[in-house]
Amino acid sequence: MVYLRLNSIKSFLQTMHDYSSVNITQTFASEDKTRSLSVQFIAAIQMFSVTDAATNQLWENASMDETALFIDNYLSANLLPVSS
Repeated sequence: MVYLRLNSIKSFLQTMHDYSSVNITQTFASEDKTRSLSVQFIAAIQMFSVTDAATNQLWENASMDETALFIDNYLSANLLPVSS
C-alpha cells in the first residue's frame, strides 16, 4: 500500500512539473488528517516547495523522487511536525 501511495504522490509531482507554466498547489494530508503539506513546483528555480500547513515550515528540493519520499514519510510518521 505504501508503494501505491508513493507512486500517486510522484504522479502528482510529475503533473506539477509538466504544467509548470500554471500555478498549481497540491495539498497532501495524512490519513488521520492531523498533518498536511502544500506543494508547489517553482519553475523559475526548478524546485519543489513543500510547506507544512500547521507550522509554515518550508522545504525545497529539486528531486521529484526525494520530494515524493519526503512527503510520504512525513505524512506517514507518527510524529508531531517539527517547529522552527
